[in-house]
Amino acid sequence: MPINEMRLNATVVLNNIKAHNYSIQDYSLSEYESKIVMQALERYLDDLKFEQELKVH
Repeated sequence: MPINEMRLNATVVLNNIKAHNYSIQDYSLSEYESKIVMQALERYLDDLKFEQELKVH
C-alpha cells in the first residue's frame, strides 16, 4: 500500500475515533480499522525502539 494511501486511511480512522465520545472498551473496531491501528502502533513502537537505541549509543 503506498504511503499516501496509508496516511489517508490512518487519518480517516483517527478522525472517526476522535469524533466519538466513548470509552475504548465500548468501541468495536472493524477489521479494516484494526489493521490500520495495528500498523500505526507497530510503527510507533519501532520509532520508540529506534529512539532508545540512539540514546544508548
